[in-house]
Amino acid sequence: GFSFFNREDEYTDYNEDGNEVAEYNKKSRGFNISFGRQTGEYTRDYLTLESRKDSYKWDDDDSSGFRYDKNAGKGTNWDNGSYNFASDNYVKNNFGRINSVTWQKVYDSRDNIYEPTRGRRISYTTQWAGHGLGGDFDFYKFTAETRMYKKLGAKNVLAFRARAGFIQGDAPYSQLFTLGGADSLRGYEDDQ
Repeated sequence: GFSFFNREDEYTDYNEDGNEVAEYNKKSRGFNISFGRQTGEYTRDYLTLESRKDSYKWDDDDSSGFRYDKNAGKGTNWDNGSYNFASDNYVKNNFGRINSVTWQKVYDSRDNIYEPTRGRRISYTTQWAGHGLGGDFDFYKFTAETRMYKKLGAKNVLAFRARAGFIQGDAPYSQLFTLGGADSLRGYEDDQ
């Protein structure tokens, strides 16, 4: 498959205590090319080439809190105490171009991919960013995930999901593993 994307999302940053410190817009623009191949009855391999550029955007009407591009790490608007989240180079270190190659191996025996009632989905992913591919960041990212489903009675399904990962190198904050949001920890905002 082939896709282009050009999206702008409102993004919220939180401090170590879970309190909101900044709200701003993050613009992502780029493309990816994916190749997939069936390797067995339940297994597939995927190879994805992606180039994306993430930009920090402050909107005087919608943004609030700490402004990273103007007063990071100093000034009266930001008393970070021992909290070292925002440094003088926050925008440079966390926004820019990422060029990457990703390989994924997937085992999927679910009976229905949209509303599964039984089966498993296990995936292993390796992402290689930068390191000769260009871009502003050089890192490796490894992720493993398992999802299991078991039908309980006529209308209930027991679902289990576990995910683990490891990053090595110079990765932007947006590529780190975080909790929060409907897809990982419900009841908390994304990355809270």
